[in-house]
Amino acid sequence: MNNLNDFERKINLISYSAGPGLYPTLVQGYFSVKCFSKIFNSNLIGVNHLIAHAEIVKLYNKFTDPLILLVSGANTMLLSFEGNKYRIIGETLDMGDGKLFR
Repeated sequence: MNNLNDFERKINLISYSAGPGLYPTLVQGYFSVKCFSKIFNSNLIGVNHLIAHAEIVKLYNKFTDPLILLVSGANTMLLSFEGNKYRIIGETLDMGDGKLFR
C-alpha cells in the first residue's frame, strides 16, 4: 500500500473522542479526524471517551449487562448497564484512582 488511494475498503464513519478530556487534546484529535474524513469522504461521530472504554470491554467479553469499575487518569466510576443505558452507581468527586496511583 503506497498511498491512501490504494486503500481497498470504504471507510464510512470515523469516530473520535469528543470528551471528557483535556481540551487541547480533544481539539487536536477533532482536527485530525476532520482531515481524515475529507480524505476518505466519510462521516464523523463524536463519542464519549469513557463510555468507549466500557463498550470495548462489553463487546470483547460478550457481556450483556455488566457492572464496570472504570478507572482512568482522572475518573473513577462504578457503572451498570441496564435498560440499554449506562447508569452511574458511584464516582469520585475529587481525584480519580488513576492519578492517585501514578
